[in-house]
Amino acid sequence: MLNNTIIFLRHAEIKVDSSKPISKWTLTDKGINVAKRLSEIEIFQDIDYIFSSYEEKAILTAENINYKLKLPIIKDKALNELNRDLGPKLTKEEYFSTVRICFNDLKRSVKKWEKPVKAIKRFIKKIDEIDKKYLDKKILIVSHGLIINLFFSWKTNNLESLFERWKSNSFLNYGIIQNNKIVKDIKK
Repeated sequence: MLNNTIIFLRHAEIKVDSSKPISKWTLTDKGINVAKRLSEIEIFQDIDYIFSSYEEKAILTAENINYKLKLPIIKDKALNELNRDLGPKLTKEEYFSTVRICFNDLKRSVKKWEKPVKAIKRFIKKIDEIDKKYLDKKILIVSHGLIINLFFSWKTNNLESLFERWKSNSFLNYGIIQNNKIVKDIKK
C-alpha cells in the first residue's frame, strides 16, 4: 500500500458565504494567487498526476498549481470533503462548532453531514485504488481539511484531538506520504 509519493494538499483560502452550501464556497483572490505561487516550490514542480475532489475550491486550487505543468486534473468525488450539503447553511462560527461536534463522535451525523467514519472509509478506499494503479509516481491529491486530517489521524492511529489537529492547519498546508510512511504530516 502507498508505494508512490503522495502529496495531500488542502485547498486554498475560501470566501465564507453563509448564503450558499459549504461545498459551494469558493476561493478568495488571495487564495488563487497563493496557490499559483505554490507551483514555484520544488515539491510541486515534478508531479506526475493531479487528482482533485469535485468541489470547486479544490479544482481551482489544482488548476492554479497546474498552470505550468499542464497535466490533466483527474476529478473524483471520493476525494470530496465530508458531504455537508444536506445540512443547513452555516456561518463561520457555526461551521467551527459543527466540526468540533462532528470530530467528537465519528459515527454520528451532525446537522445531516456525512458521518466522518463513512467519509474516511471512502477516502481511504480511493487512495488505495490510486496507489495500486501507479508505481513510483509523484501524485498530488487536492482535497479538504477535514478529510485530510481524518486520513492522517488514521495513518498515525491517533483519532484523538481531531478538532485541534484540524485547527492547527491553514489553507494550502500539505502532508506527504512516501512508500506508505508519513514524511511530512499536515499537522503543524
